[in-house]
Amino acid sequence: MKFAPQLKRSGEGVVSLAFTDSRGKTYNKTVCGYTEYLSGNSYVTVTNENVTVKEECM
Repeated sequence: MKFAPQLKRSGEGVVSLAFTDSRGKTYNKTVCGYTEYLSGNSYVTVTNENVTVKEECM
């Protein structure tokens, strides 16, 4: 399933994604680190075993 979450900056230079899975486990992952400007993409894959983030942002 693909979805477009609403992301928020959580401090200078970081965009985080927080979510809770169907078992009630909460995750908070950094999906993009940047310096002065934010651009690009990040790809987050969620499975039953783990969460991986592929950053393509600056």
